[in-house]
Amino acid sequence: MITIETVSERYQQAWLQLYQEAFPAYERFDWTKLDQLAKENIIQLRALVDRQTDHLVGLAVLVELANGGAYLLYFAIVKAGRGQGLGGQAITSLKKQYPAGIILECEKRDARAENANQRERRYAFYLAHGFEDTRYLAHNQDADFHLLRSAKQVMIADYVWATEQIQLPTQIKSGLN
Repeated sequence: MITIETVSERYQQAWLQLYQEAFPAYERFDWTKLDQLAKENIIQLRALVDRQTDHLVGLAVLVELANGGAYLLYFAIVKAGRGQGLGGQAITSLKKQYPAGIILECEKRDARAENANQRERRYAFYLAHGFEDTRYLAHNQDADFHLLRSAKQVMIADYVWATEQIQLPTQIKSGLN
């Protein structure tokens, strides 16, 4: 069983290592900024912990929305845990924690991209776990992302608000898939 908890000293080093391994440098905020945003309660840093082994198996960084939903800024599972259902368990737990819905970015599907297969797998993963493509693209950090949501109550305006809170300049493109 996976539990979602605030990152404590116990898991901080493993959390940081996973964060650096899972996301390319151009997509990452530096730790100082993440830590400051967390101290200001703008973001929530979460450790995904396997209660059977008491090991960190993943991470999540969220901006909580006024409606009880969340913007999932970062989500990753440790390499050894991928393909074992841990990601699905974690997403299910996050959806229960944020019943008004979750909105997230997923790299734009592009057959020419160096990581095209990885992008397709991620996109399919989220769809398989109840997310829908809003048919909007977000452009930030020199990349395009599909905006996916788990519930219709979570609006593009919520995403825009969340990106403003974390000072992430973003452009929205509509009607695309």
